This record gives sequence, C-alpha cells and structure tokens, in this order.
Amino acid sequence: MEIMNMRTLLCFVFFFSCCLLQQQAFAAKTSYIVYLGGHYTKSSEEAIVNSHHELLGSVMKSKEKAKEAIFYSYTKEINGFAATMEEDEANEISKHPSVLLVFKDKPLKLQTTHSWDFIGLPSNVTTSSSLPPTASSGADIIIGHIDTGVWPESKSFNDDGMGPIPSKWKGICQNQNITNFSCNKKLIGARYFAAGFLQGNNSVNDTKNGPRDTVGHGTHTLSTSGGSIVTNVSYFGYANGTARGGAPHARVAMYRACWRNPVYAICHDSDILAGIDAAIDDGVDVLSLSIGGGPEPYFVDTVAIGSFHATNKGIVVVCSAGNDGPDGAISNVAPWIFTGTSLSNGLPSKDLYPIISSITASVYGGDDCFSLIDMKVKGKIVVCNSSTVSPIDQAVNVQIAGGVGMPDISAPGVQILAAFAGVGTSTGVNTDPLSPFAVLSGTSMSAPHIAGISALLKSQYPTWSPAMIKSAIMTTATIHDNTGQLIAMADPSLTPATPFSYGAGQVKVNAVMDPGLVYDLTTEDYLNFLCANDYSLKELRVFSDNYTCPSTKMQIEDLNLPSITIPYLFDGITVTRKLTNVGPPSKYNVSIDFPKNITLTVNPTELNFDKVGEEKVFQVSVTGNHAGLNKHHFFGRLKWSDGKHSVEIPLAVKSLI
Repeated sequence: MEIMNMRTLLCFVFFFSCCLLQQQAFAAKTSYIVYLGGHYTKSSEEAIVNSHHELLGSVMKSKEKAKEAIFYSYTKEINGFAATMEEDEANEISKHPSVLLVFKDKPLKLQTTHSWDFIGLPSNVTTSSSLPPTASSGADIIIGHIDTGVWPESKSFNDDGMGPIPSKWKGICQNQNITNFSCNKKLIGARYFAAGFLQGNNSVNDTKNGPRDTVGHGTHTLSTSGGSIVTNVSYFGYANGTARGGAPHARVAMYRACWRNPVYAICHDSDILAGIDAAIDDGVDVLSLSIGGGPEPYFVDTVAIGSFHATNKGIVVVCSAGNDGPDGAISNVAPWIFTGTSLSNGLPSKDLYPIISSITASVYGGDDCFSLIDMKVKGKIVVCNSSTVSPIDQAVNVQIAGGVGMPDISAPGVQILAAFAGVGTSTGVNTDPLSPFAVLSGTSMSAPHIAGISALLKSQYPTWSPAMIKSAIMTTATIHDNTGQLIAMADPSLTPATPFSYGAGQVKVNAVMDPGLVYDLTTEDYLNFLCANDYSLKELRVFSDNYTCPSTKMQIEDLNLPSITIPYLFDGITVTRKLTNVGPPSKYNVSIDFPKNITLTVNPTELNFDKVGEEKVFQVSVTGNHAGLNKHHFFGRLKWSDGKHSVEIPLAVKSLI
C-alpha cells in the first residue's frame, strides 16, 4: 500500500511537472509597443534597428530571438519598436532606463457633393474671387491619410493638368507584387502597414492587396480632403453634382494601416504608429486620421504620441472625434490635435484638459465613476470602464465632480458623397450593386473636410504653425445654420446646441483665409501644459528628452487655445490669452456675449496692431453669481473685431457651488 502511494505520488509529481513545463513552453505571447522617444541624434537606419535588437535581446537572452520577435522598428522620427513577447518580458523591458513606455498593441476603430457649397467653398475653386489664387488650388501641398487604403483608378485621383511632383517628397508607391496598382502626379504615394494586424491572428488576410482599398473608407476620406474635380457624379441618381476635395489641386498620399476583419476594419496601434512615422519622414504637410478608440492619458495614446511628433515638425494633424456621443467616449483629445466633428448627433468633439482614470480618481479605486474625488477630477475627462453602470449615470457623476470637456470645430459629416473602392459594396450589403461613389456619414467624414481646408491655408501661409491654422478655422466659424438660426441639436427636440456639441462652430471657408488675428502655440506651450497637469519626468520624456518643468507651473486654463473653458469656478479666476496679428495694421475692440449668471471683465478692451506678427496679451477675469449657477455649464462668446475681421471664441463656465 505504501509503495503504491509512493508510485501514485511520483506519477502525480511527474504529470504536474510536465504540465508546468508545457504551460511555460506555450506561454501566451502578446504584441507590445516599446517606445523610446524621438530620434534626437542622427543615426543610420541599420544602427537604429540593431540597437532595438540589442535591447530586446538583453531581455530575451538572445539577439536572434529578438530579431524574430520584432515586427516593426520605428526609425524615422519616432524611436521604438513593436514586438511579440510574454508579459514577464514586457514587464522586464519596461524597467530598462532607455525605455519610456511599454503598452499592448490594441486595435482602434474607423470613426462623406454639396458639403463644400454648404460651408462656402465655391464650385470653381480655381477662379473664385473669394479665395486667394494660391489658396484656392492647394497646389503642391501634400495631404496624407492613415486609413483603409486607396482605389487609385478612381476619377477623384486623376492627375490631369498637374505639374511635377514636389521635390521635397520622399515617399514611395509601395506596389511590389500588387497587380495593376500605380500612383501618379495626384496620388503621389501609397504605403501599407499590416504587421501588427497580422500578429493578432486575424481571420481575414486582406494584406495581399497592399495599399489598395478593399473597404472604401480610405478612398472616401482621401477624396473628400484632396480629391480632383469630377463632374456629373451621383450615388445611383442621388446627390447628383460635382465631386471635389477641399484642396482639389493638392497632392495626396495614403498610408494603409486599417484592415478588414472579417466584416469591419480595425487599425492596430503598431501599424498606425508606423504610418505616422513614415508620413512625417515622407514630407506630408497635413495628416488626417479618421481613427480612434476611447480616451486615454496622452502618454499611452498612440495617436497623441505620434501626432505630437508630427506637430513638432509643423504638420497639421486632423482627427475625427468618434461616433459614440453624446454620452460615450470621445477620441483624439490631445490639444495639439485638430479634432473635427459632425452635427449628426450633436457629438462632443474633444476636451481641452487631461485624461484621468476612474480608478485613480475614485475613493476606493473603482472603475464605475462613483465616489470620485473632486480635486482629482477637476478640469479633466474621466475614463469610466464599468459595464454594469449605465454611461449616462457615469457621465452625471463625472459632471457633478467637476469633470468637463469641449469640440474644436464642426464640419459636414452627414450623407457625404465621395469616391469609393471598386470592390465590395458601398453599403456593406452584399446584394447591393457597386458604385464608384458612395454616401457615408460620421465624424470620419468631418475630419477630411477640415484637412482639406487646412491644406488651403497651408498653401496660402506656408510658414504658419499648425496652431495658427487651427485658430484661423476656429475663430472664423459660425454658430448659425444656413437659415440664419442658431445651430440646433440633431435630435427631435431641435433645441439650440452648445459649444460642447459644435466646438467653435461650423467651419466657414470664405472667412478662413483672412482671419485677422490668430492664437498661436509652440511645442514648449504643449509641454508646459503637460507639466501643469502633473506629468512625471518619465511621462514628460515621452514627448521631449530635454524638457524640465518651470519653477512656476502655468495655469491650465492659460493654454493659448482659441476657446476658454472654466471648469471649476469658485471665487473667481483670471485667464490669459495672446493674439498674433496676421493682417494689416488695425485696431480691435472686444465684445462679449455673456454666459448666464457670469460676469466677465476683459483687460484691455482695445488692441492696436501696427504690423504683421505683432503679439498682444489680454486677460479675462471671471466671477459668478453662485446662487444662480448650481453646478451647471453656461456658455457665451468673446469677439475681437476691427470692423472687417471678427475673431470669435467660445466660452464655457461651470460653478463649483
């Protein structure tokens, strides 16, 4: 009996040991992005890749294993790599002194002829007297999109009458092994990035098509921002007219990072980051991404990190806001991103403040946005992840605790006719016939409208910073619809909308090219903003390797954005803004549409500008009648005018009481 028990025990130990060995042998590997910052010193691509192999090899105890594991090395502007590894390996490499960030490679979602007439861009943009000749064409400005690819045969990408490709362009037409795919003087570049998608063991392998669009979304957005003029188009007889992009003479390039799986498209962080890295190096002037997930802290948000590198190089980055509003998550909220939304559902676009997890902000560390600590939530968007508490209840709790947010700009995004892929179907229903043009809606369609207008501005004012372009579009926007009435919510109530729905307002092209004054921002301003939000030194290194916080931190509300939000009014607050003259010498006077129960004082009330580039500072002091506030948001407008130019920004104030 004793011998039998011993044999049984030995067999059990042997079996258990085998199970452990087998479990270790088949430990799950996951795709991670290892972020090392930017390339602040010049090195060859070979040297950079080798350094990545060395770094991961030090953790895997084998450089050869590291070579097999790494499926992307970011070698242009962004420094880092994407690799498959075990969780323990990811934890170990995250402790390396040169590693700033390690995060899982997650998938994001995709977020469309009369729309240009609606916002004031004339049909004959090349001869319009309302726009300067250089701006009306957008010639030689390069618009890049990160999306589902492009259908190069579309008439929206014909290059009739276009001159040589700009000499600054370094991109390629990545069409090796791709049948009948070619670029031209209009569609000057096409690349594809699928390694991250393939690591996810996705069931549909669409990568054999390379940069060719098999979904339709990318062709639609790219033709909206920079498509050529195409007459007599429709969607089976509907929306008949002329299709054109916002900058019809601009050059366009596609960076495919989104792939069908199996019926909808997903875009992996690692592929998006590779696309952004390539686009910066290729020489794009404007970069549009109709992609996003839920809000995250900036230092772990791939789009925020990549777009910071792009903005630092003078590239205007335009993103969609997401389609989950008004009570759902908002995408692409970093202040250096220009976020466009449509008026289809009164969607909020983006906040001007940092993101905080409910787990961090909660008394007991819960993810349901209950028992929030007011001072931690103040002026922030809170990420609530509970699947058992309704989104509305979570949103109410955040609002009570002082969390706030605000949209940049609204642009057409409902039933937009634009080019489409020539395979698949334009509605997703297999029985539908094909059409070379399709009608789509969503903030995905708004972003390329803003990208096209940004290209026109970039063409007219090549030395302007991305913030100046953003300001020109926002400060000239209108809060009235085409009947002269205040923009209403797109719901059965048709009640007046607020800046939380339309941002600065609906873009107004005929005023954009001559804004008079702009609110400018530099890279250092954005870093000061992050510092004011108590980012740690390591978190700040995600964006800059040599920045240190000033001894006196800036007031968050003083970030020089073309809007003013006071999320937590108590006794009173004074906010500072700076305006830069981009027009002729002129005298501007201020006027205010006061928010209810709020008193605002502007000092000075008059600004005199003698030359282009001159800067003037003004302050806005805000106090409130607490008896009438009751933790509600109140909205107004602040306008500087010289009789010709009207430079307007939205105001949003909420009381602590």
